[in-house]
Amino acid sequence: MTTQEMTKQEMLMNLREKREEKKKAKLKAKHRRCTIAIITLVAMMTVIFGTVYSASAKEITITEINEFAGTNETKTVKTRSESVEGALEEHGVNISDTDKINVSTEKPVEDNENIVIKRGKRVTIKVGESEEVVTVTKADVKDALVEAGYIPGEYDQISANGDTVASSDTIELVSVSHTDETETEVIPKGVEYVDDATLIKGQEKVVDEGQDGVKTITYKVTRIQISVAIITYCLVAIVHHDMQLKRSTYEVLQILSISLTDKTRLRDLFDKTIFNDVKELDYPLFKGLFD
Repeated sequence: MTTQEMTKQEMLMNLREKREEKKKAKLKAKHRRCTIAIITLVAMMTVIFGTVYSASAKEITITEINEFAGTNETKTVKTRSESVEGALEEHGVNISDTDKINVSTEKPVEDNENIVIKRGKRVTIKVGESEEVVTVTKADVKDALVEAGYIPGEYDQISANGDTVASSDTIELVSVSHTDETETEVIPKGVEYVDDATLIKGQEKVVDEGQDGVKTITYKVTRIQISVAIITYCLVAIVHHDMQLKRSTYEVLQILSISLTDKTRLRDLFDKTIFNDVKELDYPLFKGLFD
């Protein structure tokens, strides 16, 4: 092959390569234009559908209150659910049968709906000999009673088997009433002697006989449910008997009354407590009880 022929072939090859490069460049430009078109179309569709979704979605506020855990959280969200229940499920909010909600979960959800959920628990309320299981959302014992429909009186006694409702499953309400009772006491008249120079020595003369006086005494009387008082006394008497305490039942009652929140073991409490204010006679309240 001559040099001229080789040069001609090289020129043809170069020409082919340039044509291929032009085709590739055109194809690449076409692909780029298609990609840009697709991206633009997706962006437009996103904007369009996003606008449609925003227009159809409702904005609601969900507040969760848990007094037992000390939390209060509020969030504003959008929902396309038809019902309140669906909207809550959509945003991961679960409702139990002990929770209280300010709207029905079955009602249609409305725009700008304000949904308030109060987390609750079941407790047993004892009043005298009756018991009732109720659902409450209040962490304070007295507030829980009021929420359940029990209005404690000024002097009523409230107790729970825990420090707060969160750690309790039983609340007890003992009815206590205070009344004022008045008694009158006769004060015998006294005698006052005064020297009188006009009388003979040893002679007496009544100038004014006077009259007995009257003193009014008012007592504040506390009345508690007699059944509770009897049960309490019997329980203390049983403890007194079983532990073979060297104290009177009355003294045991007094020690317990000032040690209600003390966590000392009973044996140590009765052995170590120095209590001198005992006014009971030597015999028990009920003679022969547990003898």
